[in-house]
Amino acid sequence: MNSLNDLCAFDVNNRNWKVKIGGFFNWCNAEGWGRGNPAKNIPIFVDPTDAPKTVPLETVRKMLEVAQKTPRFLPLINYLAIGYFAGLRPYEMRRLPKGDIKIKKEFAEGDGGQIYISRNITKTKTERYVTINETLFAFLKAYPEQPIYHKNFVKLFTAMRETVGYGFADGRSEENKWVPDAIRHTFGSMWQAKHKNINMLAEEMGNSPEVIRRHYKRAIPAEEVGPYWAIRPIPKG
Repeated sequence: MNSLNDLCAFDVNNRNWKVKIGGFFNWCNAEGWGRGNPAKNIPIFVDPTDAPKTVPLETVRKMLEVAQKTPRFLPLINYLAIGYFAGLRPYEMRRLPKGDIKIKKEFAEGDGGQIYISRNITKTKTERYVTINETLFAFLKAYPEQPIYHKNFVKLFTAMRETVGYGFADGRSEENKWVPDAIRHTFGSMWQAKHKNINMLAEEMGNSPEVIRRHYKRAIPAEEVGPYWAIRPIPKG
């Protein structure tokens, strides 16, 4: 590697390194130890042929099942449900107040309520409403006492992912390495496969249609679409 550009530009997965390096230079400038930010104009090249990383249907089922059947992981259930069936960004869920989930008493005529995403917690600084569909409605009704984002989330989520075969610490499952936006990608691809309306999906996800086409649209076999949206909580008792 001969330059900072070489370090970051070749792979979209290095976007986070660009942000971290840029943050370091901004801090140095603020302390009076430098001028300018050499990371500012580093391009991030995205291979348009790369499909977004989604979670296989059977793994989605397994993650939800493990969260519900394992007391230790039960505090993750609403995070998983909102991610898989509403497509919120991970950091939106970290900051989402429970009071902004406006769920109805009953699901009727395709309406279970909405989740309000304020401009204070979203990447685009633009507020939006996200539909509470029938699948998400069922989970939110089943687990009202569980948090959206548990105080020990990182530790719990890492352990739960390892339980279902993602992200082993010793590197054994490199091909199953967890992608932070995999849950959101899964929602976007499954939603589009069902509704086939990119503009509406863009509104739900808080992106432009162009971003949806580039990053959140993956071909999904027709036989997986119905079963995905038919997932329901495990009956209690």
